[in-house]
Amino acid sequence: TQNKVGFKLGLHGLPAELLFHQQKEANQLVEELMLLANKTVAIVIAEAYPDRALLRRHPDPVEKGLEDLQKLCAATGLPLRGTTSLDVQRLLEYVSARQDEVLALVVRQQAAKSMQLAQYFSTGDEGGMTTWHHYALAMSHYTHFTSPIRRYPDIIVHRLLQAAIWNVSAHHSTVTGGGLHNSPLWGTEELSHHASHCNEMKWASKAAQEASTNLFLKVYLDKHPLEHQPAIVTSIGTFSFSVYVPALATDFKIDDRLLTVKPTWTSPNRPKDGQVSQLGSISFEWDPAKMPGGRQHAGKGNRDGQKVVLEVKLLSRVTVRIFVDKSAHPWAIVVNLEAPAAAHALL
Repeated sequence: TQNKVGFKLGLHGLPAELLFHQQKEANQLVEELMLLANKTVAIVIAEAYPDRALLRRHPDPVEKGLEDLQKLCAATGLPLRGTTSLDVQRLLEYVSARQDEVLALVVRQQAAKSMQLAQYFSTGDEGGMTTWHHYALAMSHYTHFTSPIRRYPDIIVHRLLQAAIWNVSAHHSTVTGGGLHNSPLWGTEELSHHASHCNEMKWASKAAQEASTNLFLKVYLDKHPLEHQPAIVTSIGTFSFSVYVPALATDFKIDDRLLTVKPTWTSPNRPKDGQVSQLGSISFEWDPAKMPGGRQHAGKGNRDGQKVVLEVKLLSRVTVRIFVDKSAHPWAIVVNLEAPAAAHALL
C-alpha cells in the first residue's frame, strides 16, 4: 500500500492543510479478512462458472521497473533475491524491520512503480487459468466481493455467488429464487464486455483522482511553499536525478540546470546522454570561479580556490525546496535542490 496525500479544506473549499492516511492495526486486520473473503468467493464462482465468472488479475511487473528495483537494491546492499511477489514482500519486510521509515517509504514506492495495473476479466477469456493469477497478492484466484455499495463488479460477483449457492446451471436461461428476480446469467461474451467496461471506468476514475490531487497540491503549494524538506535520491540521470519527498509521498525530478545556486557536475562517471545510472555517484561542485559573474561574487574572506563539493548517490539524503511556477501553463510544481550553507557562503 502506497502512502497517499490528502487535504483538509478551509472555509472557502481550498486546501489549507496536508493530511496523510495512516493505516492502523485494526485497518490491517479488516483488510486481511476482506482479502480472504475475496479469494474464497473467487474460487467458488470460478468452479461454478468456469467460462463466465468475473475475477481480478494482476500481471507480473514491468520488466524495466523490476530491473530498476533490482539495481537499486544491488547498489545499496538491500536483499532482493528474486523477482517473485514473495521476494518483493520479504524485501519490504526487511526494510520495515530496519526502523528507517524514509528508506521503507522509498523502497515501497519503487516497488509500486514497477507494478502493472490490476484488471477485471472473465474466466471465459482467452489464455486460460495461467493468466488468472494476482501477482501482488500471490493468489491464483481473486475477485472483488466486499464492496457492492461502491463497485459494480462486486454486484456482479454477488449475483454469481448467489446463483452458485442455489446451484443454478450456467446453461439455464433464468435464475429462480435467491433474490435474483429471475434475472438471466450473463453469457461469456457479455461478461467479458462488462469486465472491459469496468476496467475502463476504474482507470478513468484513478486518472481523475490523481489529476484532482495534483491540482489541489498546486493550489496548496502556491500559498504554502515547502522549505528545507528532506528528500532521498532514487535515480540518477544525465542532467537530472529523482528524489522521493516523504512530506508529499511523491517522486520528483530535479534538473541541475535549474538549480538556484548553480553547481558544476564534476563526477567522472556521469551517465551518457539517454542513459540512467543506478550505480555509483555524482558530485556537484560550487566554485566561485565558475559561478555566474566569476570571482567578483566570492564572499568576503573566501580564499582563492575554495569550493564546496556535494556527492550525491542512490539513497543520499538531500534537502529541497518545493514551490509552484505560476508562469507555466498549466502551473508546474518545481523542486529545487538546496545548496549547502557553505555554498551560499561563497556568494
